[in-house]
Amino acid sequence: MGERIKGLSIGLDLDAANLNRSFAEIKRNFKTLNSDLKLTGNNFKYTEKSTHSYKQRIKELDGTITGYKKNVDDLAKQYGKVSQEQGENSAEAQKLRQEYNKQANELNF
Repeated sequence: MGERIKGLSIGLDLDAANLNRSFAEIKRNFKTLNSDLKLTGNNFKYTEKSTHSYKQRIKELDGTITGYKKNVDDLAKQYGKVSQEQGENSAEAQKLRQEYNKQANELNF
């Protein structure tokens, strides 16, 4: 019986490691998307003021926003999974919820 608990514990630890890795990847992706948004904003300010240029910048923004939405959706899925497995008050679930709230708020601006 003791081995079963150890095996279960190891299995949960591996699942938690996979979640952390995914969470880290999503955070890295958000940093990249934020830098893309800043670049596009500067391109709006400092490039030529033509219809073609504006269309290109809007296309860039649309792609960045689409990526942002996907990341927010992935965070929501991870939060749902972790809160169901570990409980809503677990440290991991609270960490994911805080990050989700932060990124969803950024997306809405």
